[in-house]
Amino acid sequence: MPRTAPMHLLAVSGKMASGKDSLAHAALHQAGYTNLVQINIADQIRHELDTLLVTARTRGTDAVRAELEQLAAQTSTPVDAEIERIVEAIGCELAAQARGDYRDDAVYGQHASARRRTGSIRTALQNLAWIWRTIDPDHWINITITRALAAAQAGSTVLTTDVREPAEVHALHKAGYLNVRILVTAKTQAERLSERDDLAPDPDALNHPNETALDHLTPEVRAKFAALIPNNGTLAQGAQTLAHVIKENWGRA
Repeated sequence: MPRTAPMHLLAVSGKMASGKDSLAHAALHQAGYTNLVQINIADQIRHELDTLLVTARTRGTDAVRAELEQLAAQTSTPVDAEIERIVEAIGCELAAQARGDYRDDAVYGQHASARRRTGSIRTALQNLAWIWRTIDPDHWINITITRALAAAQAGSTVLTTDVREPAEVHALHKAGYLNVRILVTAKTQAERLSERDDLAPDPDALNHPNETALDHLTPEVRAKFAALIPNNGTLAQGAQTLAHVIKENWGRA
């Protein structure tokens, strides 16, 4: 029988502004893996947030709150605070849109979008993801793995860069992913948030469970990572280190 071609799936986790995406893309290119598909756990969550943004634009934030309360009916965990944070964040985005803050944006046009790198969007995504995790912790990771395996079996290199929970690390490792964690100091993180997104560090966002769940790795979780890579220097330095890890595990493409 013909040998099955190896699948190449890379999961890069790390805090916001740790450089996950930039580092991973540069490293995969260096290692020769260019047929790349990015499949993130938050893809569907972003789609849901975009739907809520449309609801807010057309029917108001009270309608958004009502939809979120219907979603919350599926969990026994109190999520009233999370709902209010999402509604407030969406209100901030609509206010920015009304002020014309986005009129010159070449990517998203004049509308608020779940793919904007604003503090309000980060807050909304974090809290929407948290509500879903209280409903079914495996819901998004199972969808992600199904899509990733299909793409990898078709010959693509798959990249996932928003791994937040120990359970996600375990599930991706079991599915055949190469797990890598990017480490960054608080100082570097603050500088990048300011330079890249023009944002000051938000304590609520930085200390959200989605950001802190992998701060202190147990030996069992640590064993699922092929490497922990500091990324406080240049992109070239971090990419070179990650490319070396990729080639050690997969060989050069």
